[in-house]
Amino acid sequence: WATQKENEKENNSCKISVDVGFRYLIRLHFSQLGLKIAGTGDVMFKVFINEMIAHTNIDIIEGRGENSIPRYRDYIVMIRGHKTEVKSNLLISMESCNDITDGQELLSGFEILKLSNPDNSLASPNAVPLARDSASRTIQTLLLALGHRNAIATIAVAVVCLVNIVAHKFREIWEGSNTKVENKPSARAERLCRRFSLTKVQLATRNFSDGLLIGKGGFGKVYKGLIDNGQVFVAVKRLKPNSHQGAHEFLTEIETLSELRHVNLVPLIGYCNDRGEMILVYDYMAGGTLSDQLYKLSRESSNSSALTWKQRLNICIGAGRGLDYLHTGNGVIHRDVKTTNILLDENLVAKVSDFGLAKTEDRSNLHSHISTKVKGTYWYMDPHYHKTSKLTRKSDSYSFGVVLLEVLCGRPVLDSRAEGEERILPIWARSKISKGEVDQIVASSLREEISVDSLKTFVGVAERCLRDEPKNRPTMSQIVQQLELALERHENKQPLVLNEIASASCSAEINQLGQPTITCTDVPEITPPLEEQRNRKVVGLPSGKKHGRKAT
Repeated sequence: WATQKENEKENNSCKISVDVGFRYLIRLHFSQLGLKIAGTGDVMFKVFINEMIAHTNIDIIEGRGENSIPRYRDYIVMIRGHKTEVKSNLLISMESCNDITDGQELLSGFEILKLSNPDNSLASPNAVPLARDSASRTIQTLLLALGHRNAIATIAVAVVCLVNIVAHKFREIWEGSNTKVENKPSARAERLCRRFSLTKVQLATRNFSDGLLIGKGGFGKVYKGLIDNGQVFVAVKRLKPNSHQGAHEFLTEIETLSELRHVNLVPLIGYCNDRGEMILVYDYMAGGTLSDQLYKLSRESSNSSALTWKQRLNICIGAGRGLDYLHTGNGVIHRDVKTTNILLDENLVAKVSDFGLAKTEDRSNLHSHISTKVKGTYWYMDPHYHKTSKLTRKSDSYSFGVVLLEVLCGRPVLDSRAEGEERILPIWARSKISKGEVDQIVASSLREEISVDSLKTFVGVAERCLRDEPKNRPTMSQIVQQLELALERHENKQPLVLNEIASASCSAEINQLGQPTITCTDVPEITPPLEEQRNRKVVGLPSGKKHGRKAT
């Protein structure tokens, strides 16, 4: 930017030294003073660039009346010169065609912008390089200062550093290419799932806008998005890049969900593994997570109504059916069952999600366990699995029992707002049950609604899920049966005295991990008649596959 005025010259001339061999954009800015002097008449002038007329008879007023504004004019000029020349003068002159005004009053300033040459360079054509003899003198001075021995040592260190840098770069390139290969799903999964380009995902999420962020955790972030020309809402889970653990979970989820279709499992639409990204695209669940519905939404909005007991039972039944389908239909153990991994659609239909930690059983021996590294969420984790690293279907049963407690109490497993033992839900629930105060752990919104008979059945199945020994826990099929019975008893509205809950003999113990186990007797385990069991159907199995429920 340059602004100059030549008050001593009648024709308002300016001379600037510039580099040869480049084009320059010249922008002239006109003053308001000249316009006022001109009054209602036109102000006409000539523009000279390097003593050549660039424009003649130009009216600088745009419009007429009070709203007239000063104008500016742009010109582009090429400064040519001999190769040996470095600089040349750029002369700008302006003459008024009216006697009322002179040139200098019209021009308030100008800009000169240097434009890059065809090589996209702004460097001078004859930039002076560093002289070799200067470099030689510098090296000689350095050698004299350090001494020959120190110089040799310095050069050796520099060479080692350079080799390390090159090796590191090659390693990054190799790991990047290797990650791309490892992150590629099987051919079957690729056929069953859509593959999105990163560009389409960025378009769907407005380049991962924070305004579309709907969830985040240790895995990464979840965004709401639109695909298929803005017609389909989706949830986009973007896993943390360059994570080997994340890459394994990314592939596990694709391989697992591409094979599974059930009304109570979250549908996987597709994935993206471009440019090192690991992104999963699901159907959007408008109801959010079960944990949101149980306590988060009610905290944030006083207008949001709490889930009814019937809605909670139906959600638990749906999630249980989804897990039962995994176990009996496909031999898959979820390993991370919790309220944040149970999603709800707009009709509050439960969808089990997040299969990154899922493990598949050995189908040749369905009653065996899986020896694997312990993973999951601590307060939902099966203590037997934590201690022995032996994973079974009953590990999911234990985690589901903790979910049932959350549904009943309407609060998270860990509540930082509470004090003492009440901060940890299982310990607090254990204490109340051991004192015969089961009714006091029920969410306040349910106390006037829930029937005692339904409550007894629900607490009974939750207790059996939390038993230490896996063999003493019910299967997911049996859990669903008990939950359906609790729903039936609630709908039949068979009222009982609340004290009957307290009359059940309840006790609580702390296992070796410091996790509570609850034991209640006098709560019968109801098994449907044989004919009813035969008539049960697994909902949503892929065509050509039928599986009955089996208890382990």
